[in-house]
Amino acid sequence: PSQGDLRRRAIGLMADTYASAAAVVVIDASISHVSISDSIPEQLFVLYVSTWVQRLWTLQEALLSRQLLFRAKDGLIDSRSFFTDEALVSRLSDPLASKLLGWFAQMMIAQIVRSAQAESPSPMPPPPQSLDNVALHLAKRNSSKPADEILAIAGLFGQDVGAYLPLDADQRMAMFLTEYNSGKVPSDILFLDGPKLLIENFTWAPKSFMKRQMNLELKGTSEGAMSVITQQGLLGQYFCLILEDEWAADEAPRNY
Repeated sequence: PSQGDLRRRAIGLMADTYASAAAVVVIDASISHVSISDSIPEQLFVLYVSTWVQRLWTLQEALLSRQLLFRAKDGLIDSRSFFTDEALVSRLSDPLASKLLGWFAQMMIAQIVRSAQAESPSPMPPPPQSLDNVALHLAKRNSSKPADEILAIAGLFGQDVGAYLPLDADQRMAMFLTEYNSGKVPSDILFLDGPKLLIENFTWAPKSFMKRQMNLELKGTSEGAMSVITQQGLLGQYFCLILEDEWAADEAPRNY
């Protein structure tokens, strides 16, 4: 909705809407050309290059839905069909299929865990979202309104989206990182490519997780390497290599 108070309410409800729905149906023009009879690698390739995986706001659909369906030209494709025995066989025999299935499984890991827990006799609460995983999938995405980035992901971590609305884009990122995991962030966030925030004590932080090199992944959470946001900046343990200049005083430096 364009009306201010209704827009704030709608944005605040998005995460709960996707998480509570029995199923989420993805209707995307680029995916509508695929057929339910196409092979799994063909279907996954269309998903990989689709506009659905390039848009900011659709990330919630993948990470929060209980059951994800894609509207093809002749029916619905259930995302769970990519994790069958047939899919496993194609992964073992086709390097491209293996890469595509690995990419899709990484994005859908939360849904896979939720499905397994639902069938368990003693279900456990779903694991919390990881900034590492969300940042990885944001790297391929973009938005016509880049300032909406934190609005689109705060709900994934149970944060109050409405609190971010009065802030500008940089302030939203600083506040989000401070509230995420009680201010503990992956240590390697320092080395993500792209522009940094111009806010005092946050010049180490990225302005955005979107449109980055996907080979630069955050791995701090999985490796247990976390840094703490303080009033003086980012506090963490890092390793460095110090190169000493041992040239003689009368010897000119050499270029290599």
